[in-house]
Amino acid sequence: MKSIRVMIVAAIAMCALTGCGMSALVAAYNDPAVEYGRSFYVTSGMVGVPDGDLEFRQFARYLSNALESRGYRAADKNEAELEVRLSYSMGAPLKSYSSSYDEKTQTHSSDTSTSYYKQMTIVAMKGGEQVWKVNVSSNSGDDNFPEMVPYMLAAAQDYFGRAGNRDVTILYGRKIKVITGE
Repeated sequence: MKSIRVMIVAAIAMCALTGCGMSALVAAYNDPAVEYGRSFYVTSGMVGVPDGDLEFRQFARYLSNALESRGYRAADKNEAELEVRLSYSMGAPLKSYSSSYDEKTQTHSSDTSTSYYKQMTIVAMKGGEQVWKVNVSSNSGDDNFPEMVPYMLAAAQDYFGRAGNRDVTILYGRKIKVITGE
């Protein structure tokens, strides 16, 4: 039984390292005293990125799919109970250097790696007040932000309307297919 667990952990680690998954930190907050409803519309939470921006529209569709998979219902802006604001960004590349010296073989080795910090914030508003908020962040060597968005939303979706903090590993699978509409 222990060897099966070790193999599963190794497979998950290998999958995360080779690009079929990602690890993200999720921090979620809510106001439990507020009844906020389940109908929503998505809008941009970023200055300078209008709702009509093509990239934003794609990510907003993914967010809508994630919300609908959790029992929320998309509605017209005038009929929705929640305004859901989506914002996201990816930081500049961060280079890390390491070196070591092996006294036995008297050899030096060095390594360079590059990572990219990605973040996403989803805020549900009712009557101009925040009722819940989910922050998702990931720091990895993958610089393809659009490819990471479904994984970040999959990490966030269990926290829509809830509070909690957790490190989440998401592998390619059913959740990603629901979010991307596959």
